[in-house]
Amino acid sequence: MAVPLGIFIVSMVTIVYGFRQRRSRGFLNRKSSLTRELLRPPGYQLQLRSNDLTDDLQTDLSVGITMPIVLYAAFMTHLAITPGSEFPWVIAVMFLIGWVAIEIFVIIRTSKTWNERQKVRHGLDGERAVAEELNRLMLDGARVFHDVPFTYGNIDHVVVTVSGVYAVETKMYGKLKAGETQAEVIVDHEQGRLRFPDRSVPIPEKQVETAVNWLRQYLKDAVGFEARVEGMVALPGWFIKDRIGRSHVFVFNPLNPRRFFFHDNRRILSAERIQQIAHQLDRLCRDVEPVSNEPVPQPKSK
Repeated sequence: MAVPLGIFIVSMVTIVYGFRQRRSRGFLNRKSSLTRELLRPPGYQLQLRSNDLTDDLQTDLSVGITMPIVLYAAFMTHLAITPGSEFPWVIAVMFLIGWVAIEIFVIIRTSKTWNERQKVRHGLDGERAVAEELNRLMLDGARVFHDVPFTYGNIDHVVVTVSGVYAVETKMYGKLKAGETQAEVIVDHEQGRLRFPDRSVPIPEKQVETAVNWLRQYLKDAVGFEARVEGMVALPGWFIKDRIGRSHVFVFNPLNPRRFFFHDNRRILSAERIQQIAHQLDRLCRDVEPVSNEPVPQPKSK
């Protein structure tokens, strides 16, 4: 017991001493050169949630692996302390029941956490895919922001062009593994449904309307004029076969999105107003702390 403890203490002293020596030589007494926070990347909130769920999985798996060892050690310690105790099998059964109960709890919790993480990561892939397409619009002079925070959560994407301001929500839905029409969807505005080959789901009109109303009011308060804000739902990976009826919420496939955001017969925002709106959105989305704010090694000067 003394040997492992001695090795541990010597290792920790060596690490601490080496770290202090590097600091005293000036290798780590610097910080990041960035002077402001970064813009939110696509799916920022989902990425944070995925990280939290990954940490939960690691914790649960650690508990599931270490608990049998801990319980076995506790049982052996009990036998060593009370070698003359009667009915040791009773104690063994009690420890066994405790181990089984803990393992069942860990399995159930791990399964639930795993499923939630897969769902979050699926949504994260969708937001990143949509962002890749929307970012192409900046070649035509658009301004694009992602994961815009607001009172009730976040708006997945906001696009600003001469034709107006667009609040875009991304929705990811899994496909059937086989079938000729597995990638087709019908947008039924009359019933308020998205009709997929194997199911139908509601069009998230209320969610989009909430984002649009908030964004319109926020920009009006921030820039002093009311901008035209439209709500959109992006369905990455789906071919829109038909549209039934019309709605103020436009559902689209994000591939080649220019035709949805630039309208030749509608030029309502000047370059100056686009810049004003973009400035306010930039302030809203620039809240990501640089990960390299801690001291980092610097190259030696020649």
